[in-house]
Amino acid sequence: MECYIKLHFIYSSLTKNKVHHHIIIMRSLLILCFLLCGLALLVAQASENVHGVVIDYLERPDTCSGDDAIKAEKDDKVHVHYTGTLANGDVFDTSIKRGQPFQFTLGASQVIKGWDIGILGMCVGEKRRLTIPSELGYGKRGAAGGKIPPDATLIFETEMIKIDKHERNMINKNNKNIVADQKKVGEGKTSHPAAAAEERKDTSPNNGSPTMKEYLVLAVVIAVVAYYVRQNRNRIRDYSL
Repeated sequence: MECYIKLHFIYSSLTKNKVHHHIIIMRSLLILCFLLCGLALLVAQASENVHGVVIDYLERPDTCSGDDAIKAEKDDKVHVHYTGTLANGDVFDTSIKRGQPFQFTLGASQVIKGWDIGILGMCVGEKRRLTIPSELGYGKRGAAGGKIPPDATLIFETEMIKIDKHERNMINKNNKNIVADQKKVGEGKTSHPAAAAEERKDTSPNNGSPTMKEYLVLAVVIAVVAYYVRQNRNRIRDYSL
C-alpha cells in the first residue's frame, strides 16, 4: 500500500509538471504570435525616404498598379484629406473635421515643400503618412498661430480624394501609352495594343519587390523563432515524451 502511494505521488508530480510545461509553452507561443503579427504589420507598411521626406505607404488600391494608373503629377490639381500632428502626437490641423479636402496645385509652391514631395505620385484612394523635417516644413518661423512651434517635425496622415489632371499631363500620358503599345506590338510580344496595356508592370517603389526593410524584418523573425526554439527545446522534448 505504501508503495502504491509513493508511485501515485510520483505520477501526480510528473503529470503536474507536464501540465505546467504545457502552459508555459502555450504562453510562449501566444507571445511569439503577437510578435510575428507586429512584424508582419511593419512589412506591410513599406516606407522610403524621398529627398528628406519619410513616406509610409499605408494603403494602395489595386487601381494604383500599372502604367494606366492615374497618379498625381506636377501641375495637377489635387484634393487631399489630411490630419497633421507634431512629433509628440498633438494634432494641429485636420481637414476631416471640416469635411472638405484641401485643394492645391502640385509642384507650384502653394504648400510646404514636404507636401510637394510627399504627395507626388499618389493615386485616388491611396493613403500615406508623411514625416516632414522642419527645413521642408515651416522651419524656424513656425505656423498656425503658435500651434506649430519653430523647428518642428510634422507628421501628416494623407488620403488622395481626387486628381484633376493638367491638360499637358493628360497629353503626355496618352503619348507614352501609345509609344509603349506600339513598341510591344513591334517586338511581337502582343498582337493588340489593349493586350500590351495588360502586360505593362507597375514601376512604383511599392510594386511588391522586397525592400531592405522587409529583409531586415524577415531576419528578425527568423532570429526570434530560433531563440524561442533554443530556449524551450528541453521543455518541448519533455512534453512530447
